[in-house]
Amino acid sequence: MSILLLAIFPTSAGTINRKFSLAYFDVDVAYPDNAKPGESITVSVLATAKKDCEVQDLSVDLFAYSTSGDPRLVGSVSVLKQTSVTSANSFQKIVSVGIPILCQDGATVYRGASVVVPPLGGDWMAAAPRGWVDLRTSNCALWVERARRIVAQAADRQAHGPGSGSDEDWWAVDPAEPIAPWRMATWIFRHEDKGERIKR
Repeated sequence: MSILLLAIFPTSAGTINRKFSLAYFDVDVAYPDNAKPGESITVSVLATAKKDCEVQDLSVDLFAYSTSGDPRLVGSVSVLKQTSVTSANSFQKIVSVGIPILCQDGATVYRGASVVVPPLGGDWMAAAPRGWVDLRTSNCALWVERARRIVAQAADRQAHGPGSGSDEDWWAVDPAEPIAPWRMATWIFRHEDKGERIKR
């Protein structure tokens, strides 16, 4: 099964949801309706069995228009392989085109035809912390510990009262606030990388 992803140039920030009816499956695919050249996108594929069947290989090939206007293979999602399925069973896979996803087992990697953060010297495990989606237990534990530190910092601020002027921690993360990637990146830069921006 092949899907042509639409534009590669930004027009809006929406999501495209497409439905396909195959002989044995209904397939729902969701992906951004645009992406800048070199930008990573995430594609979600949900396959629901219409009847009992034996599956040899259910894969989705993803194509996008290149700058020359020609379709180009940018990734492939393997949803099922060599298994028996029952009617109404659902199977979902999410793949990041450009950024690999390292699964919990530490051995399985989902990736497209191009990788934005390639491994250096063929060391895939060393590349994961540099920008991959890392679902290993050790990495998830790291994020849990970060969350604990953020909560502890919030409790400490509350116990000592708000500061004023230059004493106030303007970039502090409140645990009750929605997760914002840029704020988490700022927190890591300040508290783990020991970086601080100062006015000269």
